[in-house]
Amino acid sequence: CQTEPEFDRLCALVAAIAGRARLPFQIGISQSNPRVARERLMRVSALRPAAVQFTLPDWWPPSDGEVMRFVGGLCETAPDMPLVLYNPPHAKRRLTLEGIARLRAAV
Repeated sequence: CQTEPEFDRLCALVAAIAGRARLPFQIGISQSNPRVARERLMRVSALRPAAVQFTLPDWWPPSDGEVMRFVGGLCETAPDMPLVLYNPPHAKRRLTLEGIARLRAAV
């Protein structure tokens, strides 16, 4: 299991290599614990990625309200950061295109 210090070192390495090559990069903050994902977002924002990718928390299938609170919290944490939802087929809660559109409109 990856530790948070390992996550931070890998993200810094990606940012440094991409920066030297003058390439945009995206960092994934996915974590089943929503607090950890939000803390990761806070930390990686300083690395100035082009975007940050996330999945919905998946200890259990989150309700609509939990999805809204989670994504809203990410938006509050890094209001200027483009966020990319990774909605994999194996997720406990998969959003439909309509659900993604509602989420985007709400946050």
